[in-house]
Amino acid sequence: YRQMSKMEFILQALTYRDVGRIIYSSAHSDFTKAFADWKAALAQGVDLIVTYPDFGDAMIPVMKQATDAGIPVATYAWGYVSDPGKNYLTVVGEDTCALGKTYAYVMNNQVKSGEIAFLGGFPGNPLSAGWQKCEKPALNSNIKVVAEEPTNWDPSKVQSVVAGVLAAHPDIKGWSYEYGLGMATGALSAYKAAGKSFDTVLTLRTDDVGMGCTFNQLKNPKLQMYYYTSGNSQIRVAFTAAMMKLKGAK
Repeated sequence: YRQMSKMEFILQALTYRDVGRIIYSSAHSDFTKAFADWKAALAQGVDLIVTYPDFGDAMIPVMKQATDAGIPVATYAWGYVSDPGKNYLTVVGEDTCALGKTYAYVMNNQVKSGEIAFLGGFPGNPLSAGWQKCEKPALNSNIKVVAEEPTNWDPSKVQSVVAGVLAAHPDIKGWSYEYGLGMATGALSAYKAAGKSFDTVLTLRTDDVGMGCTFNQLKNPKLQMYYYTSGNSQIRVAFTAAMMKLKGAK
């Protein structure tokens, strides 16, 4: 997902003659590296920053440092950090609360009753929190959320988390998440290891195609997948917003 968003960013940047150099970094789940990457970018004199803030408000000090230096910072994929317009330029993303309510609509109509689980990315990241806080209260009283587990968007961790949930709740009927490829690799492997057919309801939000390809290959009529996508276009909007700010737009 991040690699595809990076390509969208590059393609958008290439539409601006002003752009001469692109610096890319990934913290790979390491907060200390994320902070150091920002410091390095600022030291290299970047003109704008587009980011997904995996660690949420913990990134405010460096985001504010950039903002105070006149460097517009835009987040994408609903990477919400407190006080957009003050601590940083803007946040770009879909209505994640509406997404959560839509997930609940699917679960209410397809699962109807029983146990489901929520998976998310890094603990406290704004994207996962955005839909989770709105899906849960919109579920009918016959559906119970038995797990709300972070996965760091790491397929191997998805596998271990799903395996643990399956061991405790073998009759689980549905999963909500925002990383389709993680379900296609990690979750499917966990089901196979448990000797269970991948008979479940999935509500997903991602821009990779991995789970779609797996869904087609499995040809399992008892696997239902409901899928929302928009993230790759958002990074283009975030980049454009930062460029517009540099040109004096309000």
